[in-house]
Amino acid sequence: MGGGIASLASAVYLIQDGHVPGKNIYILEESDKMGGSLDSIGSSETGYIARGGRMFSDEVHNCTYNLFSLIPLSENSPKTLLNDFIDFNKEAKVNAGARLIEGGKIIDSSNFGVSMEDGLNMIKIMSLPESFLDNTKISGHFSPSFFKTNFWNLFCTTFAFQPWHSVVEFKRYILRFIQELPRMNTMTGVRNTRYNQYDSVIVPITNWLKNNNVNFLMESRVSSLEFTKDDNKERVEKIVYLQQNRKDEFSLGKNDLVFLTNGSMTTNSTFGSMKSAPVIKTSAPHDSWALWKDISRNRPYFGNPLVFNGQIDKSKWESFSVTFKNRVFANLMEDFSKNKSGTGGITTFKDSNWLLSVVTPPQPHFINQAGDINVFELNRLF
Repeated sequence: MGGGIASLASAVYLIQDGHVPGKNIYILEESDKMGGSLDSIGSSETGYIARGGRMFSDEVHNCTYNLFSLIPLSENSPKTLLNDFIDFNKEAKVNAGARLIEGGKIIDSSNFGVSMEDGLNMIKIMSLPESFLDNTKISGHFSPSFFKTNFWNLFCTTFAFQPWHSVVEFKRYILRFIQELPRMNTMTGVRNTRYNQYDSVIVPITNWLKNNNVNFLMESRVSSLEFTKDDNKERVEKIVYLQQNRKDEFSLGKNDLVFLTNGSMTTNSTFGSMKSAPVIKTSAPHDSWALWKDISRNRPYFGNPLVFNGQIDKSKWESFSVTFKNRVFANLMEDFSKNKSGTGGITTFKDSNWLLSVVTPPQPHFINQAGDINVFELNRLF
């Protein structure tokens, strides 16, 4: 359930490692397009939109790289996604020359500016069990000056953190990406896909699954799951869904497997325009969060979705996809940062009230992008 990268990866491994015939696999997606949060839309004429992009790291994304190694670049290509990914990152190596901007000038962000006291606080957080940190904010563990340091500005704009976020989540990111800390100012550990991740990842994986006879049920919204008990264990016995407002269902046996995307960070995202800002949409009656809320009722072992979506004002973010019909902005950014598009990582304006950051990805960023068109991304932390 859900057409994002989690469902697609699950289907690939069910076929490759589980030896499940593709014709026995069904993916239900509410929209008319696969990809979930890795989608993208647009054209050179109307402009492009991508709801964010992901940066990869050799030390962290081993499982993702393995997935890439299983998928051909195209139907008749001897190259895999991983082959193309490696080749591209040899061509476009990231080494940010303008990671932090202050007062309109590039500053030396290699000096993190963290005090001895806050350095010790960091070690303490890394060392303590999560149970000692539960239900506390990052801001409760550091001095106010910590949140003005280069380290915090680098870290929070790379991983989208705010001082009021969970210190447990902060700890997990520090430990998971600890190898990135010495190079956050240059982002030399970052790896990128050749195009946006819909074109570079979602499309070829979806095509491979279709060639392996996987069933795609588009515009199919799962409305409820019905459970039964077997040997004192609960299992799903029925999936009820609406396909273009027509009700249908799957009856499941003991040996059937159900994979559910329980909530999505872009389920309730909204779009703005050149004339209006996007409207905050705090809930929807039939989104993936509602389904998770429904199945977790009286079943605490399914977790609590409100932990993740219960405070919209403290977890929202905004991004801008900007399409230019010429290279003027790209040339100015390249002259300013001394980075060719795609090699500069993130440029953050430290004295911006929004912590506004610019990402100039490799061009073309979309597979159907005309040669004179340039696309870049702006990210805003509230």
